[in-house]
Amino acid sequence: MDAVLLKSLPVKDPDQLVLLRWRAGKSFRISISGDTWTDKGFANGNILPLPTYQELRDKTQTLQHLCAFAPLQQINANVNGQAELAQGQIVTGNYFATLGVQPMLGRLLEDSDDQVSAEPAVVISHRYWQRRLAADPNVIGKQIALNKKSFTIIGVTPPEFFGALNVGYLVDVTVPMASELLPQMWAQDTKKPEFFWTLVMGRLKPGMTRTQAEVEIATLGNPLLNATQKK
Repeated sequence: MDAVLLKSLPVKDPDQLVLLRWRAGKSFRISISGDTWTDKGFANGNILPLPTYQELRDKTQTLQHLCAFAPLQQINANVNGQAELAQGQIVTGNYFATLGVQPMLGRLLEDSDDQVSAEPAVVISHRYWQRRLAADPNVIGKQIALNKKSFTIIGVTPPEFFGALNVGYLVDVTVPMASELLPQMWAQDTKKPEFFWTLVMGRLKPGMTRTQAEVEIATLGNPLLNATQKK
């Protein structure tokens, strides 16, 4: 993952980015299996419950701009009266700040966009901007319907930015967590402490090492993950 994805991201100081993962016994239970694997008798995974992310974000002293994100597949996107399926991602408001990405047009999502009271905002990829909006230079402020909900386009990512999800997953649209655009079958579960679904990425604070971050995150995270196994 480090070699193929993190170090190839066209972002600020990619070598300072870390993607959190866990390792546990085979009996460890999670809600979704798509981002887990078994190795030498141990279960491994990259996805975490949202409350676990929030706790780590609030308490970490070794990482800065800790963000969470997850894929949104087969979104019904309607642009100028024409509908099609699009691929997207749902992210915390500090996602782009964590990665250190600069917009090609407009601005990118911020913490203020990731509020229930905020106007629904979306960032589109350069590829999607060219393909579906004919590279319209006046695209900022235009409306796009995602799963029949209206969003305002606030920015376009640079052409070389493909997101931090799996290699080959092309993101068309990025929306904040507060947009509540998650699949219906997940909607009631995403805030539960035992529901694993978000990837979590952070950036090392200046002067901190990966080893220091690993020790701290293990100390903070192990009790949180162990608690998810208690019924």
